[in-house]
Amino acid sequence: MAVTGIGVVTPIGTGRRELWESLLAGRSGFAPVASFDTGRHPVHVGAEVKGFRAEDHLRRLDPARLGRASQMAAAAALLALADAGLEADLEAGEIDPETAGVSMGTTSGEPLEIERLDDRILAAETERVGAEFIERYPCHTIAASVASELGFEGGITMIPAACAAGNYAVAHAFDLLRTGRAEVMVAGGRTPSRASPTRASRAWGRSRRRYASRSTATARV
Repeated sequence: MAVTGIGVVTPIGTGRRELWESLLAGRSGFAPVASFDTGRHPVHVGAEVKGFRAEDHLRRLDPARLGRASQMAAAAALLALADAGLEADLEAGEIDPETAGVSMGTTSGEPLEIERLDDRILAAETERVGAEFIERYPCHTIAASVASELGFEGGITMIPAACAAGNYAVAHAFDLLRTGRAEVMVAGGRTPSRASPTRASRAWGRSRRRYASRSTATARV
């Protein structure tokens, strides 16, 4: 067994090559947050994925029906398949869908959807919460969206296990391959995590005070 493809959507690059070049150049993805007003928060910087357009990547699913986390996870999975040289096989239907699976991890699923719900509650507009919340928010929809975009029908698993979720997802994919229950697995994670904008994250450090959010999606074949 081997990792044959890597797909990423990150604040410093989309795709393995772009990310690697940014890392070598020492680029930082942190900047003042532009996607929402941070005036009421103590932290005003974050590492946002800018310029991402799901429609530039997705082929089967309608991006408008997916949460942003699902969009990014599906895009990362497609990039990983292309990096593994399996894009043509996928398009030609040469990957057996019943032996191809998805194993993803997450910290908080689709946080943007719960934030929108909170906004409705605070504005006393709960009657305006529609069915799309149930369709987008549960974390299992991320793995399901990846599988639907790829047409995979094997083991489809979502592991909501906080910071270690991506590791667990890769380990689970390894187990399915090792036991012969799958021949191809896409494994990774999609989550907004937190890190200091000026130094490495030290979640249990004595000097830790506050964090800035960052957003990424990764997938491996």
